[in-house]
Amino acid sequence: MIRLTLVSLSLLACNPAENAENSETGFQGGENQEAPSQELGPDVNVDTQAADVVAAVPDLFEVVPGEEQVAFLAFTSCLDLKTKNPEAPSGKYQLYQRDEAGQLTKFDAHCDMDEDGGWTMVLNYVHLGGTNPPTQTLTDRFPQFDKNNLGDDEQNTEFFGHVNPAFLSLWTFTELRFFCRTNAHNRVIHFKTDAATCIDYLKTGVGNCDDVRNSFTPLTGHIGDIPGVSNNGLVDQQQLAMTQRTFRDNNGTRNWDIRGGVDEDDWECDDDVDNQSSSTIHRIWFR
Repeated sequence: MIRLTLVSLSLLACNPAENAENSETGFQGGENQEAPSQELGPDVNVDTQAADVVAAVPDLFEVVPGEEQVAFLAFTSCLDLKTKNPEAPSGKYQLYQRDEAGQLTKFDAHCDMDEDGGWTMVLNYVHLGGTNPPTQTLTDRFPQFDKNNLGDDEQNTEFFGHVNPAFLSLWTFTELRFFCRTNAHNRVIHFKTDAATCIDYLKTGVGNCDDVRNSFTPLTGHIGDIPGVSNNGLVDQQQLAMTQRTFRDNNGTRNWDIRGGVDEDDWECDDDVDNQSSSTIHRIWFR
């Protein structure tokens, strides 16, 4: 009998520590670090020969050279990663989709293991105040994680952007998590929600997220007013559902805006600066 073991995450992640020097510990994105070995869960038959497992599920497992062991190579989501390896650190991993013909497609994704872990990042905008770069709508990939400080500038990089509704709809999830902060004030927005109407809005671009005000859980550092006061978010924003006043109070003084507004230059986090002057960070994850 061959004992199947999940080995060091260096075999699982594209490079979970590649951005460690630029990240900060905490709820804003998670610190990348090395992870210990972890045994496979009961979903894998430990009496199965390692080579047989790999043959049965190509591209998802890899035989460890010189060892009678296998390692996971890809996951259905960051929550799947957490389930298979609860000690996995935040970092870049490969997620996969399988089409009706059984063909696998892999995607690099940043998995955040803070706040109970298993969060897949789908929006990341680290914006330098005084600039007004266009948003990037991603149709076939996830945004990646790099910088984590107000005043950093990630425009025109793989780290800057948000997935579109069609791509988001490929994935199964029941929760969303929102985070933003700005140098315009000290309030931080950080919460999760299972509001079905908001999940459907981000997946279709039709509807809005106003119901979140009655169905959210504050997370680490949350001291902002939205979404609790949000009852006037924009509707039917299609590709820009995540960015265009997703949350807004009735007076228009508390907004979630990423290059929003009439002039398309509002970068706002729980405020109404009405321009691009503030340095901001906005992020969204699913789980």
